[in-house]
Amino acid sequence: MTTASTPPLPPARPSPTFPQTTPMASPPSPPDPAALLAHLAAVLSSPDWRFHPSLPHLPALLAPSLPRTLLVPLPLRLAAAVARAAAPSRHLLALSLPVLLRLHAVSPPPLRPLFDRPFRSMLTHLSRFTLTPLMLRLFVHMHRHSPPAPTGATYNTLIRSLCRRADLRRALRYLSLMVRSGWRPDAFTFNSMIVGYCRTKQVDLARDLFDKMPLRGFPQDVVSYAALIEGFCQVGKIDEAVELFREMEQPDMHAYVALVKGLCDAGRGEEGLQMLRKMKELGWRPSTRPYAAVVHFFCREQKVEKAEEMLEEMFDKDLMPSVVTCTAVVHAYCREGRMSDAIRVFEAMKLKGCEPNVWTYNVLVQGFCNEGKVYKAMALLEQMRVCGVDPDVVTYNLLIRGQCVDGHIESAFRLLHLMEGNGLVADQYIR
Repeated sequence: MTTASTPPLPPARPSPTFPQTTPMASPPSPPDPAALLAHLAAVLSSPDWRFHPSLPHLPALLAPSLPRTLLVPLPLRLAAAVARAAAPSRHLLALSLPVLLRLHAVSPPPLRPLFDRPFRSMLTHLSRFTLTPLMLRLFVHMHRHSPPAPTGATYNTLIRSLCRRADLRRALRYLSLMVRSGWRPDAFTFNSMIVGYCRTKQVDLARDLFDKMPLRGFPQDVVSYAALIEGFCQVGKIDEAVELFREMEQPDMHAYVALVKGLCDAGRGEEGLQMLRKMKELGWRPSTRPYAAVVHFFCREQKVEKAEEMLEEMFDKDLMPSVVTCTAVVHAYCREGRMSDAIRVFEAMKLKGCEPNVWTYNVLVQGFCNEGKVYKAMALLEQMRVCGVDPDVVTYNLLIRGQCVDGHIESAFRLLHLMEGNGLVADQYIR
C-alpha cells in the first residue's frame, strides 16, 4: 500500500539516445543520490513505509558497491546504503544523517542494536569532513535512544573533533561523560586533549598532560610529540619546540612540518628551509604546508626571487599552492615596484590552475596605482568582471584614490556611483 503523499522513486537521469547503428551506447546515468535520499526520507515519514514498493531497490541504487547477497533485514541494508552513499561529500552527509536517524527510530527494537556499524561508519565520515555539529547530533541520538549506546571509540572520535575545533570546554564535558559511562581514556584521548590545549594556547597544561602519559601507562608517540611541537610553535616557544623535536627517536613528517612552519613564522626561515631539505633527503614528499611557510618567510624578508623559486618547485612537484601563497609572491614584487615580475607570476599562476581571487587583483591594483599607472589598474577592473571576480570596497577605494591623485575627479565619482550600483557602501576611507 502506497500513500498518496509518498513521491515516486526518482527516475534515472536521461542519457542521450543513439541510432541503432551505433556500436556502443553510453550506459544510463544512475539516479542522483540526493534525490534518492530525499525520496527515502519522504517514504519513512509515512506510517506504512514498510510496504512501499521502492524500498527493496533503494540499497542497490544508493550504494551499488554494497553486496547484494547481504542477508540482513531491509532496515539495516538501507542504513548501510545510506551511510555509504553519504561518504563523498558534506552535502550528502547533511542529507543522509536525518534519514539514518529516522531509520533507527522506526526500526523494530530487536534491530536497533545492530545499527552500531552504520552509526560508526557515519561518524567516521562526519569526522573526516570535521562536521562536528552533525557528529554531536548523532552522538546525542545514540545517547538518548540506545541501543546502540556510544562506545569508547565514539567518545574518542567526538572529543578529537571538538579539540581540533578548539572547543575545549565541550570536549572536557564529553570526557567527563565518557568516564562516568564507564569508558577509560586511552592514548588517543590523551593526544586529543593535548591538541585541544594547544589549540587554545594552553601549552603548559598540554605539556603537563604530555608528561603524565607514561604514568598512566601510555608512552608518548609521534602524535603526542607533533601536537605539542605545533602548540609550542603557535605561542612562539620555538626553542622548546626544537628541544622537544630533538627528544624524538624517529620524528615523523607531521613533526617536521610543524617545526618548519614554526621556524619560518618566528623569522628563522633558513633553519626551516634546512628542515624542509632534510625531509626530502629522507625520501618524503612534503605537502604544500612547509613549502608555503618558506615562501611566506622569503616574501617577508624581501627575498622574493627565492620565494618564487620555492613556488616554482611546488608547481614542478605537482603541489598546487594556495591562492594565498601565490598572491604573497605577487604582493612582494608589487611592494618592490617590480610590476612586470608581478604580472608574470600572476599570469603563471592562472596558467597553472591557481585562480586569482579579489585579494590578488587588489595587490596588483595597488601596485599600479603606487606607480602612477592608474590606467593599468582600471584595466584590471574590467578583467575582474570578465573572470567572474567581484571587486570589493578595497578595490574601489584604491581606484578612486588613484583617480583623485591623478586629478581625475569625475572618473573618481563615476567609480563611486558604479560601486554603489553594485551594492557596496562607501566607507570612511572614501568619504
